[in-house]
Amino acid sequence: MKLLALFLALVGLSRCSVVEDQVETFDGDIVIQVTPRTPEQLATLGLMMRKAPMVDFWREPKTVGQAVEIHLPRDQQDFPLKFFKAYGFDAEVVIEDLGALIAGEKRNLESRWSDWTSYESLESIEGFLVQTADAYDFVSLSSVGNSYEGRDVWMLNINKPNEEGLPKKVAVLEFQIHAREWISSAVGTWMINELLTNPAYDEILQTWDFHIFPISNPDGFAFTKTNNRLWRKTRSDHNSIFGCRGVDPNRNWDWSFAGPGTSNDKCSEIYHGPEAFSESEVKAISDYVLNMSPRADIYLSFHSYSQFILLPWGDTTVPPDDVDELLDVGLAGEAALEAVYGTQYETGTIPDLLNLAAGSSIDWVKGAAGVKWTFAYELRDKGQYGFLLPADQIIPCAEETFAGVIAMLNALP
Repeated sequence: MKLLALFLALVGLSRCSVVEDQVETFDGDIVIQVTPRTPEQLATLGLMMRKAPMVDFWREPKTVGQAVEIHLPRDQQDFPLKFFKAYGFDAEVVIEDLGALIAGEKRNLESRWSDWTSYESLESIEGFLVQTADAYDFVSLSSVGNSYEGRDVWMLNINKPNEEGLPKKVAVLEFQIHAREWISSAVGTWMINELLTNPAYDEILQTWDFHIFPISNPDGFAFTKTNNRLWRKTRSDHNSIFGCRGVDPNRNWDWSFAGPGTSNDKCSEIYHGPEAFSESEVKAISDYVLNMSPRADIYLSFHSYSQFILLPWGDTTVPPDDVDELLDVGLAGEAALEAVYGTQYETGTIPDLLNLAAGSSIDWVKGAAGVKWTFAYELRDKGQYGFLLPADQIIPCAEETFAGVIAMLNALP
């Protein structure tokens, strides 16, 4: 294990040169896919992730035979590749030039609305939301709070009166809480448009009231467009001696705060923050959900990637008492999603399919806000592109995801 110790030491030293506000091009960087074939290899990957937070794991090591993706900067590739070869890991390059892939993505980035043929800027998405709210008298757009850098945290409400004037069920949809997961907000805006323009969903609008957070982490999302495509966290400053900024907004909710699957290292991608709800974006959304009247019936959070439908709890391997009911609804969504294009998903609790992850939105909404039905989607793909899902997959990903969502709403008692 001397080689591993040297590897961890060298990576630890690399944080001394962190400059997080510079523009990152990622030219010459690669992404490798590493598959542990033995329990010892799995444990080694887990140790690397825990002890070397500057190693950019795109997915956490979970089980033997399940691949993980690791981003390697161009000047830090030789030693890790030699390490994996020396220890007999299956490792292959899946993205040969990350910078070139990102540059191509930026060339297609639109400042004007593109009808989901490319990824949009924050300003373009905000323009779409304003125009949508203006076009329908039963759609409203409001700011529930402000981000660390002063941006609005928008909530779009679609509440079409039904013909009988009967009470409706309430769905809350949260998108783009992790900045680099662009497919999340692209799917979210497509869903908004589909609900409003496709007559097939008139019946859903008669029975459901939608409260939608299209961009839950606006600062981080904007930063991915200008400086660092792979930024995950918020952009808050908590006085890191290394200059590291931001908090993982999906570890910042007040449910088992600072528990398993989080980090107190301010440079970690899963840094939980100095206290629960330290992030103004998270606090704004949580306050809104807690104060809703009537209370939400279902809460859905959309992430990428891995193709999972996740159930609480994230902070323990002990499932909720109603796990069988949750599983039935999740499996209904999975079946409907897979029927569209055959995309294979799995449904299960967070630790069953990923790893322990305390302080998540779906745990807090279920445990503290009292919403029975909470789920998180991990959208396409399974690692070929990871967070850089090509824009030509936006519409098919949205179509199949929306089919899953509608099936879940219909499956609720």
